[in-house]
Amino acid sequence: GAKVLIPMALEGTAKGMNFAAQALAKIGITTDPRLAFPGQRSLEVVRPLSRLLKADQGLQQFEALMALTNLASTSDDHRKRILREKGFSWIENLMYEDHEMLRRAATECVCNMIFNEEVYEMYAADTGDKVKLLTLFSGEEDPSLARAAAGALAVLAADTRVCEKIMAVKSAIEIVHQLMVNENKELAHRGMHLMLCLVAHNKESAEKMIEKNGLEILLAVVQQVVPSSPDVLKAAQQCLQTLREYGLIEAAKE
Repeated sequence: GAKVLIPMALEGTAKGMNFAAQALAKIGITTDPRLAFPGQRSLEVVRPLSRLLKADQGLQQFEALMALTNLASTSDDHRKRILREKGFSWIENLMYEDHEMLRRAATECVCNMIFNEEVYEMYAADTGDKVKLLTLFSGEEDPSLARAAAGALAVLAADTRVCEKIMAVKSAIEIVHQLMVNENKELAHRGMHLMLCLVAHNKESAEKMIEKNGLEILLAVVQQVVPSSPDVLKAAQQCLQTLREYGLIEAAKE
């Protein structure tokens, strides 16, 4: 399988290389990459998959994204290799595609890549729209896209520079509030974690976050009016504690 396909995906005609790379992508999607590509092979497969991101066909790009997402979840060595093979800039480009499956798959890949220090810093230090795009995607109706974008944001929001960028997005407060009350538990957890980071960021940010029902949502979660998971409940309690410390709510407010 993979042993034969990797050399074929690296040398030959463009059509032949794409065909072999797509076959590798299919293996990487359907099988655990650690089993599908044992040892060094799982690193070697990154180059043909990264090249496949530039293919003319959306399906080939989609399958390459899916396989790279799986590889990026296995170790930082794989994330570093994706960066080295210039795959990451192509992954980010595909987040701007009109096709929703490509957009979603690219965002899921970015979510796994965020755990790499270099990528994390790339987003934290960015002066462009990287964080803005993730924030807007967190408010999309497609739950898989929103989950991936909000997951990446929740990791990034530990950095104060990212909190500033999120707060600069006009619809950010509304998006976070919508996530907090989402019926999907994973989305609600990500939303509450974002709320916690943004409340902890500074008093000004906290004041903005409790406007437009923000405080009411927190109280509803803590009083169990809104059924929620233990993680969401704990984050809501921490939010209220921080708000009390700022003097923004009174201790008796609960």
